[in-house]
Amino acid sequence: MKERVFNYEEFTEKVDRSKPIHYAVFQKCMDPEHGIIYRVWFTITGVSKTGHVVEFYIGKTTAATEHALDETKMWLKGLEAKYAKPLGATPGEWIYHKAFSER
Repeated sequence: MKERVFNYEEFTEKVDRSKPIHYAVFQKCMDPEHGIIYRVWFTITGVSKTGHVVEFYIGKTTAATEHALDETKMWLKGLEAKYAKPLGATPGEWIYHKAFSER
């Protein structure tokens, strides 16, 4: 079973900190015809104290404009610093469209 939680405090109460914790970023184009609107997800995944997979999940919708891409990168770095690093989580995949890669 995989449990998805949207509250960080709830996640930290449920996750077994003695087991590995990973974080990742995923994106999906919500406007395939034009490729402008994207949904971006930041997740932290671990094993719960009862033995099942638990995932903290936060997402936002953004655009592929220069300003929006810079804003999204800052948002993701902020989430990494605020949520993942304090748990000692290791980075997993950062799956980006080419628009989200480094310029």
